[in-house]
Amino acid sequence: MPHAAPPRHVLIAAILFLSVAGCLSLSRREWRRPPILRNPSVAGVQVEELLRALGLDSLDVNDREQYALRSDDRCCVSVRTDTSFGLLTVELHATQGSIESGTRYVESVTVNAFEGAVLQAEYFAYSPLDTSRTTLEMWLHDEAGWATYYRSRLPPEAPFPLPGASVEESWAYYRLIGVDVRREYGWMCEYSTAGMPPLQRQATLALLHQQRPDLLQEALRDTSVEGRVYAADALLYLERQGQPLTKSDLALITELRASRDTVRTCKDGTGSYRIYPRQLREVLSDSAIARIPTNYQELVDIGWFKPNDM
Repeated sequence: MPHAAPPRHVLIAAILFLSVAGCLSLSRREWRRPPILRNPSVAGVQVEELLRALGLDSLDVNDREQYALRSDDRCCVSVRTDTSFGLLTVELHATQGSIESGTRYVESVTVNAFEGAVLQAEYFAYSPLDTSRTTLEMWLHDEAGWATYYRSRLPPEAPFPLPGASVEESWAYYRLIGVDVRREYGWMCEYSTAGMPPLQRQATLALLHQQRPDLLQEALRDTSVEGRVYAADALLYLERQGQPLTKSDLALITELRASRDTVRTCKDGTGSYRIYPRQLREVLSDSAIARIPTNYQELVDIGWFKPNDM
């Protein structure tokens, strides 16, 4: 379905504002929650308005390449923009001091916007030499705005939110069954230089965290094979935590384990950017199922999964 792209001038502003503010020393000003976010208007906050409140101005498009080079090579502030799936993400990152002098300090602001309006703004600051100085603040989270964005990604007939589910739970379910994701199965996979769980795995973790086995059971009955396998390993994990499988769930998982169908997965389910086809009977083999609790615990250990008492 067609989606409204972020306004061109908004994207240009996000990329090019660095000549004015990017070369300011961070010691002269630090990012703090702007007043417009403390008391946002009923109409919400426009992304351009927020960037200006952070001391960042729109620039002449003719100097685009020059400013991009300056942001990478000579300025203390860098910016990354992403317009995937109709969502504009602007990341501001600033560093001052050095590790050698014991003064290194890093600040970042991440802003998500849809159709020019800010959906979320998050602030993070830390010192790699003094973890007690770490700060994470959610400046703004517009749940109604997120609901509007999520709804725009779904077919008109898809119910949203799902009956009895929150906005976040509903979106996690839809991502699990393959909406707005690259469908692939894995635990921790490499993407460029970063390792992280695939988006469908992240959706699975969200439903486990929110204690929504009912939505996992729904996904086990969906047509998306990747979503069914994610749901299967999550329900098997819950079984190890003392929540028995229903007869119908067990029958569906047994059917998956006997299938000759294939699923896209990173090598061995962890590592390697390359994606391999693997048979479901291999992905859900006895040895793979035996590793499920260990795999989930590894996600806990590195901070990707924070299970409630289950």
